[in-house]
Amino acid sequence: MYAPRKGTGISPSRRCGLFDWIMAARKRLMLEPSTLHMAFSIADRFCAVDRVDDTELRLFGAAALMIACKYEETVVHSVRTYVYICDMSYHKLELIDMERRILERLEYRLTVPTTYTFMAYAMRDTSGTPAQLKRARRYAESALRDHRTLAHLPSEIAAAAIYLSRAQDVGHVQAQKTALNGMCSVSHVALARSVNHMIKVLAGAKVDRDSQCAPVTSDHFHPLLVAAC
Repeated sequence: MYAPRKGTGISPSRRCGLFDWIMAARKRLMLEPSTLHMAFSIADRFCAVDRVDDTELRLFGAAALMIACKYEETVVHSVRTYVYICDMSYHKLELIDMERRILERLEYRLTVPTTYTFMAYAMRDTSGTPAQLKRARRYAESALRDHRTLAHLPSEIAAAAIYLSRAQDVGHVQAQKTALNGMCSVSHVALARSVNHMIKVLAGAKVDRDSQCAPVTSDHFHPLLVAAC
């Protein structure tokens, strides 16, 4: 979705490392799921037009998370808090400078829909249960970690997460109807591609021991939908 220009971007392995660090920081600070998606939207859009050195990867992640918190959270942590979660490796002025650098490169355009935006709206609109929303949220977060997810629109990933989550409770036909009705811009073909992508991501994803979400395989999906690609 965000194609990097020549001389910019971030390698898949470094992006995974950045995701793991931001995820750990998000849990440590008890931030909302929407903040995680916004932080990575900011990070990916920045990396599409600029580059980040290895020595400042955590600094970059902290700055992206700090910006996302100001946008999504009702309680904003101090700059010192973000310096602390970076193990005091940077000075607060460096963090503020990185924040300004990100905002300037993005031209202060922060209002963009993320996967969580579409997912939360669609689940409310289709009367999804809290358990289904929790599963869909975890599936979307797992997909967010994989750089190949950038080839899909946020609405498509949200539709795939909703389909996957609801199919376990209401069956394939109703789940497909819910996913497509909740995302009016997502076609059957786009949903099939996103579902196939999410199957691959989740099949190789690490499942937390305390998670109530069962491992996902192609058996969870309607054969016609999976075979559509």
